[in-house]
Amino acid sequence: MKFDLKSLLKLKKSGRGGDGTSAPAKSLPPQVEKALIWVKANLLLVVLTIASAGAIGGGWWYQDEWRTQIEEEAKKYAGKGAELTRLQSTEFTIAIPGTASQTHTSFVNRALVDAVKQRMNQGGSDSASIRRDAVAHNRGAHEPVINLRLPAKSPQRESLHQDFFAELEKQYVALLLEVNAGSPPSEEDVTIKLQRRQGRFLQTDLKKAADATLTTEERNQLQPVLVSHRLGLYSEVAQSKGIYGDIQDIGMPLAQPAKADFQRMWRLQWQLWIAQDILRACKSVNGSNKIPDAPIKRIVKIQFLGPVVGVGSSATAGAAGDSEPEGDPTATPEDAQAGGLAINPSAPVAMTNFAASRKGWTTNQLYDVFKSQVTLIVETTSIPQVSNAFSKQNFIVITDIKIRPADHFAAAAEGFIYGRQAVSELTLTMESAWLREWTGPLMPDKIRTQLNTSGALIGLEQDSETEPTKEN
Repeated sequence: MKFDLKSLLKLKKSGRGGDGTSAPAKSLPPQVEKALIWVKANLLLVVLTIASAGAIGGGWWYQDEWRTQIEEEAKKYAGKGAELTRLQSTEFTIAIPGTASQTHTSFVNRALVDAVKQRMNQGGSDSASIRRDAVAHNRGAHEPVINLRLPAKSPQRESLHQDFFAELEKQYVALLLEVNAGSPPSEEDVTIKLQRRQGRFLQTDLKKAADATLTTEERNQLQPVLVSHRLGLYSEVAQSKGIYGDIQDIGMPLAQPAKADFQRMWRLQWQLWIAQDILRACKSVNGSNKIPDAPIKRIVKIQFLGPVVGVGSSATAGAAGDSEPEGDPTATPEDAQAGGLAINPSAPVAMTNFAASRKGWTTNQLYDVFKSQVTLIVETTSIPQVSNAFSKQNFIVITDIKIRPADHFAAAAEGFIYGRQAVSELTLTMESAWLREWTGPLMPDKIRTQLNTSGALIGLEQDSETEPTKEN
C-alpha cells in the first residue's frame, strides 16, 4: 500500500474528499494527528529513511558492478606504485674522466641529473689539471742537452755531434756535483802520497835517508803506518762525499757519436734523463749524509737496456737510437719523411702486454717506456726505503730486484769505505714512462718517423717546435 503524504496532508487541510467535493469535517484519531505532526516536523528524515530502505532493497543489483570498478581502479594504482618503486631503485652509471666508473641506485630526478652534469664537468677539468701535473712531474728538471732539430742546410750540423758530446759530458759532471758524488783516490795518487809518508817516517822516526835499506824490524814498524795512511786517504773521500760514483759508472759514453747520427744522440739524451732520475732518487734517500752514514753508499753501474715495445710495434730498438745512422746526411728537405699520428692524451692505453713487460705496458702513442738497470751498494736495512724512493722519483716501476752480500774489507782494499753497517749489493731493474707531450717536440724527425708520431698533441697545429725540420 502506498501513502501519498502530500495528498493526505492537503486533504486534511482542505477538508475535501477524494473526489474534490466538500466533505463534512471529520477529526482524525489523536494518534494519527500526532504522527502527522511529527512527520511534518521531520520530513527530511522520513524521506532519507524511505530512500535508505529502498537502497537496501535494491543495492544488491549494483554490488557486482561496483566491485569490478573498484578492482580495476586498484590495479591501476598498483601499477603506478610499481612504476614509482622501479624509478626509485633506478640503477645508473657515472663515468668521470680520470676515475673508475661508479654505479649507483637512486631516484632519477632533475636535481640528480644537474648534479651529475656538474660533477662531469668538474671531472673533465680535474682530468686536464691532472694531465698537466703529470707532464710537469715527468719532465721535472730534464732539459735537452742540445737542440737536435736543425734544418738540413744548417751549418751547425757539421759540428753538431761534437758539440753534443761536449755538452753531454758537462751535464754528467754537473749531475755528479748535484748529488755530491765522488770516487776513491786513484792508485797512482795513493802511491805518490804513500811514498811521501814513508820518506817522512824514515827521516823523522828512524833517522834514515829516504832510500836507505830497512831491516825486518824497521819494515814491520813502517807497514802499519802506511796502512793507516792509506785508509786515511780513503776515509777523507768518504767523509767529504755523499755517494761513490764516477762519470762512466753513471752512463757517460766513452766515444762521441758519429756525424749526423741523430738516433744515437737521441738515445744518449734519453739515457742522461734516466741517469738524472736515478741519482736524484739516491740523493732523496741520502740527504746531506756523508758516505759512512748514508743509506746508499755507491752507484756501481747504470745500464740502459732500451725501449719496451710490444710485438708488431713500429717502435723498434732503433727508435731509441740503438742503431747506426741511416740515410744520406746531406739529404734535402724533399727527402725527409717525418710525420705520424698525433699525440692523443685521451686515447685508451693497453696494459696487458706482459710478454714484454711485467707491468704490462709498452711504448705507445701517449708515452715511451724505457728499461734500465742500476747496481748499488746500500745498507741492508735500508733496501725497502731505497726501492720506495725510486718509485716516487718519476714514473718508474721496479720489475726485478736482486740482492747479495757485499764485503766491507774487499771494498776497502779498493778504496771504498762503507761505514759500520752491514751492506748489500742491490740490483734494480726498472721501467720508466716518458710522456710524448713534452718529449715529442724535442725528437728529431727520424725518431718521430720510427715512432710513428707527429710530436704534437691532437687538435693542435704544428708550430716552430713541432713542425718537421727535414733534417734527414
